[in-house]
Amino acid sequence: MTLTATQYREIMNDYDRIRQANYQLELERRDRIYAQIPRIREIDEAMASESMQAAKKMLFTPDKDQREHLHDKIETLIREKKDLLVSNHYPQDYLEPIWECPYCQDTGYVGDKKCLCFERRISELLSQQSNLTAEIDEQNFSHFKMEYYSTKVPSGEKRSPRDNMKEILDKVFDFIRNFKEKPGRNLLIHGHSGVGKTFLSTCIAAELIKAGISVTYLTSYQLFEQLADRTFGRGESEEDILAKIRQTDLLIIDDLGTEMNNSFVNAQLFQCINERILRKKSTIINTNYSLKEISHTYSERISSRLIQFYTILNIYGEDIRIKKALSYIDARNN
Repeated sequence: MTLTATQYREIMNDYDRIRQANYQLELERRDRIYAQIPRIREIDEAMASESMQAAKKMLFTPDKDQREHLHDKIETLIREKKDLLVSNHYPQDYLEPIWECPYCQDTGYVGDKKCLCFERRISELLSQQSNLTAEIDEQNFSHFKMEYYSTKVPSGEKRSPRDNMKEILDKVFDFIRNFKEKPGRNLLIHGHSGVGKTFLSTCIAAELIKAGISVTYLTSYQLFEQLADRTFGRGESEEDILAKIRQTDLLIIDDLGTEMNNSFVNAQLFQCINERILRKKSTIINTNYSLKEISHTYSERISSRLIQFYTILNIYGEDIRIKKALSYIDARNN
């Protein structure tokens, strides 16, 4: 998906607005200076006249000395112009073209490549579209702390929560690195409340958004509410809702299992999962349910798709939210 045609036009229209506004400001500055310092108008007219006459002569009789003479003359006029501006308390570049981005000159492109400012706009747009604009400022890998995961091996497990998380992160980083080259891979992240499932999926979203990949985050309640609105004509049009679900490069369904389960939910969940698999669109599902609980709660068709097409990541350990709260209380008391 990356950018739709509408989103691309929106960005390019924004560049056009910036150029128009800056050009208007250039004209206002020029008129102001011409009124205050008439000699600068004369200099600009002289430079334009000299350049035109020299261009005509060199077109028919190219002459190196003539080019150098013109260059020296224009340089002298430019220096005089700058001196006049400074002596009248204006910056030397006051009459230069105004660019918000000097690299692409507010076109969005440097040659045939997108400028860094264009890439930044894409990330901002995709961040807004994801429903995670506020979250990814704090929930990203730069704030990920491995110390929240114990080094002690819990009863019934083969490795410590920390070693388990290291293994999970290896798989997650592989998922991120190869997202474009290996489309349609999916993650099922499960574990009890507070172990960092949502945080981890938001970290993934933040990295992919920076890479220009579209992400849509919905809680399971939001997903099925929107699908119900579409089905029963209570909200957005069918095309609007389905476009989000079908076209986004990565769909994150958070807290699966917190919705009210019924035949409608089962049918819609299967359709969502299955269609994204067929379209090779990636999905991340977060849930407190184990695979066994998923198979008992949802249809066999759903659980079989998850087992067959999803990488299962089981996070375990202590409740991080409680640990953070206790740490905050300790810090205040000390």
